Amino acid sequence: MTPRQHRHTTTSLALTIAAVLCTAYTADTNWRFAEHHLGMSSAVERALFVVAGALALVANVAMAPHACPSRQLHSRLPQVLVWLITGLHVIAAYAESGLVAGTVRAVIGPILAALLWHFVFDNGPCHCVLGTDRQSRLPQRRDRTRMCPLQLPHRRTSR
Repeated sequence: MTPRQHRHTTTSLALTIAAVLCTAYTADTNWRFAEHHLGMSSAVERALFVVAGALALVANVAMAPHACPSRQLHSRLPQVLVWLITGLHVIAAYAESGLVAGTVRAVIGPILAALLWHFVFDNGPCHCVLGTDRQSRLPQRRDRTRMCPLQLPHRRTSR
């Protein structure tokens, strides 16, 4: 294993662990929200609610790169659903904790979870339609001015 492959494996592991932890933090917020605001007193009912939300988020992030051959709404549906689900998790964070603590819960929980899961599944946070595979999604040197706002330029290192 070369140092570059090892770094990639380490980075992937770190991203996955961070995504799981942010998803768990979101699950904790949703667990409390389900009890306090939705009146779910049964632990089984709350567990189903929390697991369904987390799995829906991860499944739609996983489907996003496979469903974007065009800009039509039906092909962008997984991406739209990711941010819709994230928005619902953010609402739960604010409802449960108020403005300041809710902002912390929203950013550390569902927003970072959605972004990190995008990176884990290697489809970037902003789904630019520049091509279908990873290399063609990266802007070429002359096209770097047309990047999505959150996409970082691809840098080549000489190691």
